[in-house]
Amino acid sequence: MIPKLPDLRITSATVAATSTGGDSYKFTITCTIKNEGTVAINYADVGTRGRYNEEANRNKDLSFNSWRPGCGSGLGALSSNASLAPGASATMQFYCFNQVLIRSNSYIYALFVETKVQELSSENNRLDLPIVFQ
Repeated sequence: MIPKLPDLRITSATVAATSTGGDSYKFTITCTIKNEGTVAINYADVGTRGRYNEEANRNKDLSFNSWRPGCGSGLGALSSNASLAPGASATMQFYCFNQVLIRSNSYIYALFVETKVQELSSENNRLDLPIVFQ
């Protein structure tokens, strides 16, 4: 029998980098999170976080010092009283400021969906995305 738990997955996402002067960039992160579980989860219990690195280092462990902290947000920013029903999705957009990049390099952003409650699987909570320069 499958336990009655939520199961969160990032089903689509983009990361765009817009120059704010010199080597400093603003990331615009748009992502869609789906609940593939069997029960609803409150938006306030769902969040994201990220780290980024040069494409050449994408296979390094996330504790490797070349992975830089990105940013994150929570679905609670959309509505603290809403919930994500089984099979439902929610799309959010958030920003990271003052991120230093070298435009001639290629970068990868590891985006994670997280929750404070137990879910069916945490193996599907990461999505690696190219950072696209605007």
